[in-house]
Amino acid sequence: MNGLTKIREVSTRYNISARTLRYYEDMGLISSTRSDNHAYRLYDETAIKHLEQILILRKLNISIKDIQRILNTAGSEVVLEVLGNKVADIDEEVALLHELKEIVISFIRQVEKADFSKDSDVKLLYDKAREVESQLINAEYSGNPSPVPGCLKWLRDLMKKPHQGYRYLIMS
Repeated sequence: MNGLTKIREVSTRYNISARTLRYYEDMGLISSTRSDNHAYRLYDETAIKHLEQILILRKLNISIKDIQRILNTAGSEVVLEVLGNKVADIDEEVALLHELKEIVISFIRQVEKADFSKDSDVKLLYDKAREVESQLINAEYSGNPSPVPGCLKWLRDLMKKPHQGYRYLIMS
């Protein structure tokens, strides 16, 4: 078919859905053609090369908006800017993870010192869990704070039944 590839073949070759291909097309990232004798979309080599670039950038977690900028700009300035911003986001996420690690280690030390036969120690741990929750909520981070919700859920589950939660924490 004159160097054109069917949407199903592209979908299979790159392990992406036809819906994703149509989305990329709707966003202006790739284009397809349709012939009079076929109802399905056909992609030429230029579209396939753009798709390969898109897939690489998506694996780097680059946004569609930034991919549009990259594909619509000649030269390397935009690519370097976008990748530089991605490195900054990663650095920020690493810093957040380090901070979360320190908070959890501090909490573990409190749990290790607690005497669960004393209600006062259990209350202290409960208060410490609230303090940790507050630290997590107030952590300043503009990137993808994916670890925060998991930590918050863990703390909230733990605080629902403090006596059982702390005993479970010690035994696990």
